[in-house]
Amino acid sequence: ALTNLFTGRPARGIVNRVMEALGPMGAAVPAFPLATAAIAPLRAAAERTGSGDFSPLWAGQNASGCRAAPAAQALGAAAVQVGTAYLLCPEATTSAVHRAALKSPDAARTALTNLFSGRPARGIVNRLMRELGPLNTMAPAFPGAAAAIVPLRAAAEAQGSGDFSPLWAGQNASGCREIPAAELTLSLAAGWRLGDAS
Repeated sequence: ALTNLFTGRPARGIVNRVMEALGPMGAAVPAFPLATAAIAPLRAAAERTGSGDFSPLWAGQNASGCRAAPAAQALGAAAVQVGTAYLLCPEATTSAVHRAALKSPDAARTALTNLFSGRPARGIVNRLMRELGPLNTMAPAFPGAAAAIVPLRAAAEAQGSGDFSPLWAGQNASGCREIPAAELTLSLAAGWRLGDAS
């Protein structure tokens, strides 16, 4: 049986976190290699439970618009984690430059970067990522990178530019909708029940 790495107690579920998702990668275990965060087949993850049982298996997919949800559901996932889809909701604290980037053609190009936090995280490619390379060994370690970029970020954002801002997004921002979060949640939940969220 799987056990919680920190408590030694039985695990209540598995989150299959993938590299396509937005924001920082899980880093609770410093020695956990980044390569293991790549897309892991849900079946393989389930087999690691020893019983072949998929439940409770939570797919930490880049399921913006829940296009990935039906596939994960078909493989037996008990849930799908959605993040990017909510970034344009009025309740989100997404900045003006971030919102503009999500609605632009630039949102189609994302990469893992350590420039903004000191740890790998997925965001829309911008000037800083292009000029320094998205993963740069010279980036300050977490959490120092965030503070290091503040002056450039503030100056650029004051001019309406996201060139030096962390524009977090999964690989598929097409599901972002400017509707209330409650409405989006109901839509996603209805699609999950039908096995065809959109």
